[in-house]
Amino acid sequence: MIGFVTPYMVDAQHGNLKSKVFFVWGATCTACVVFTYFLIPETKGLSLEQIDIMLKETTSRQSAKWVPHSTLSGHGETLSVVSTDKADTATRFKEDIFRPGREV
Repeated sequence: MIGFVTPYMVDAQHGNLKSKVFFVWGATCTACVVFTYFLIPETKGLSLEQIDIMLKETTSRQSAKWVPHSTLSGHGETLSVVSTDKADTATRFKEDIFRPGREV
């Protein structure tokens, strides 16, 4: 797209923008940065299942602060729950999904 449009923008018969074409592309890049910041969620380090849950629970701007509540591991056999206490130390619990109350 850029390779097709730019020659017409700088051509003397069509756009005749010459070096002003920088402002067109600069504004486009700025709009892309603003779009990315406000509308694209942070998914670093999350599994697909966690991303699915995150998209249901939070907005794109607050996605970096979202902490996963639970993950399914071991092909659906166990449920791993990470809880954080006030001292910010994470504790991991595992229990058998098919037999609630039994730890693995």
